[in-house]
Amino acid sequence: MGGVEALGKGFTEYARRKFNPSQLMAISASSQGYGDGGFTLIKGPPGTGKTTTLVNILNALHIRQFNKYYDEVRKIVSIQTGNRQTALEIARRAKPRLLVCAPSNAAVDNVILKIMEDGFIDGSGQRYNPSITRIGVGQSQAVKDVALETKVDQILTD
Repeated sequence: MGGVEALGKGFTEYARRKFNPSQLMAISASSQGYGDGGFTLIKGPPGTGKTTTLVNILNALHIRQFNKYYDEVRKIVSIQTGNRQTALEIARRAKPRLLVCAPSNAAVDNVILKIMEDGFIDGSGQRYNPSITRIGVGQSQAVKDVALETKVDQILTD
């Protein structure tokens, strides 16, 4: 897949409006190289948009991985013979997930909070809220709703 353009016209237009050329390059490079063993280093002084760029890299990765996932689901649905249900179950378990780690709990919470507030933009340019589960100790009150413990408690009380 290509650069930011491969993420859909809506996301591309959104990204071009919101980010400067170096941020766009970081988003494109980071999401393109996903799974290839490479990495992208983003550095800069406080207030230069590193967290915002990271959140949008996650957005781009989310779009790319779900596009691959949905392509596989479309192939499975078109299967005329065999056990389609088993194939769908395997595909469901292969649903893409992203793991965000940081050197501090506060940094993880900042990323989660930004995603909770702003959501993600899909390939059509529509806002959506990805499913988030915060794992670990020391989370701030602001992200308590997405903490694993809170989600487990909700399931057990329903």
